[in-house]
Amino acid sequence: MDVEAMIDELEDHGFDDASDERKLAVLNDAYYDACAREPWPFLDETAGLTFNGSSGTPTNFPTDWRATTAMVITTGSGAGQNLQYLRGDDFLRRFGAEQTTTGIPRYFYFSGNVMHFYPIPASNTVVTMYYVCQPAPLNDNTTEAQILLPVAFHRAVIVNGALFKLYAMEDDTDIAPTFETYFERGIQNMREYVWRQQYVQNDIIHPVDNDDVGLDYFGWGNDWAGA
Repeated sequence: MDVEAMIDELEDHGFDDASDERKLAVLNDAYYDACAREPWPFLDETAGLTFNGSSGTPTNFPTDWRATTAMVITTGSGAGQNLQYLRGDDFLRRFGAEQTTTGIPRYFYFSGNVMHFYPIPASNTVVTMYYVCQPAPLNDNTTEAQILLPVAFHRAVIVNGALFKLYAMEDDTDIAPTFETYFERGIQNMREYVWRQQYVQNDIIHPVDNDDVGLDYFGWGNDWAGA
């Protein structure tokens, strides 16, 4: 479904008196709600981050970034190495006096929403980042292909979510919960549909908590084997 068809369906349910701006707003609410539930595969993106050699901040950080899922040096010294995430306060405690150090990057951290790498990478370094993107907002001209959710769930998730919100705005306590149930069921069905991509063998659950796996999970020892 494209957005025009979604708006038509909202009007078929009696919301033709609602403004187009209101209908578009609740469609986006449902869309963003669903996208925020999981690091869905349909939100996967890749960026080759580059550097100017004097700053740990990438020169081409993607504007649709929401969360990082993997970070690997793919060009330059240290190619093939995984980078470890550090919280900004942990980085400051460990490396606060060495922030201008250059070399093979070992860590990435955030200051606010700005990503930094340490040590500062050389200008010929490329770090490939896999990340979860933030979808562009729906508008009147959004086509079916531009909506990131699988087509099979456009009505079940986006339209039903919008109807739930519209009925709730009208204080219709009889119908709103019904469409909320449809919306949540659509997300659950999408979860099974999207994540189960193979039945050959059991999926591997990767440990992600450094408190559980330690730095040796990446073979770095107590500091980093590639330093």
